Amino acid sequence: MGWLKPGGLLALGAALLCGTAHDAAASSIYVSDANGNVWQYNGTSQIALQTQTNNAGVLVRDASVAGADYKDDQDVTADLSTGIVYRINSNGDIISYVDVPSYLANTSPLTVGTGIYGGAKKINGLSYDGGTGGFYAVPATGSTNAGDIIRFTNLAAFLAGTPDGTPLTTANYTGNVLNFYDPDVTNGTSVGPTPTPHAVAAHYYQVAGNGRLEGFSSLTEYNQNSNNRIEITGINAFGGTTPTYQARGAFAVPVPEPTALVLMLGAICGAFTIQRR
Repeated sequence: MGWLKPGGLLALGAALLCGTAHDAAASSIYVSDANGNVWQYNGTSQIALQTQTNNAGVLVRDASVAGADYKDDQDVTADLSTGIVYRINSNGDIISYVDVPSYLANTSPLTVGTGIYGGAKKINGLSYDGGTGGFYAVPATGSTNAGDIIRFTNLAAFLAGTPDGTPLTTANYTGNVLNFYDPDVTNGTSVGPTPTPHAVAAHYYQVAGNGRLEGFSSLTEYNQNSNNRIEITGINAFGGTTPTYQARGAFAVPVPEPTALVLMLGAICGAFTIQRR
């Protein structure tokens, strides 16, 4: 096979970079609060530094400037298959944004469902489900199946507010504050004494009523027993009785790993130098 021309090599390099960015991912986690601010965390290692007296996040949406629209949201999630962000406001409306920057700036919000999660359908937690490509939620106190885990097969079912048949469980998560799925993994050991403590590779997260961020390996383990959790923060970190702030919603999105991209760029530049000799 002959040498690639410079233009072809650069095109190949761009394709490889895109592929690397997709496969080698870490996550940014965005958390909105009861004042309408949004905070960004560089994965669970940074979010684990949150305490009831220390806000470990970086302010990326200042409600005093951008407006307090998000302060009463039921939750927010990102569809990781499209990058679209969905807010559920206090009225149960579903509001979409084409990407994270648009969500942070409240740019071109589009109401794609009115009152869908109002009344007896209010929720405490909502998330995209990376395991199925659908969504899941925890209905709020006073809602049908309060505290249970309900699932939506796909985007259409979520937008219509039509969960799959019966709830996954009667889980008593009525104090649940929010849920999110992270494609990145956090490893730990489950709490005890029952079931027997075991290794957990967490992808599913909730903030419990005590304000602690917890992780579960799957919705099945989330369903089976709350002791299947690992504990990412202490109590009151994101809610509870004396929090730094009260969290409202959260979601995680993968971002490219700079190290992987730099290594790939170096390889491309090296190949380009060789080609020119």
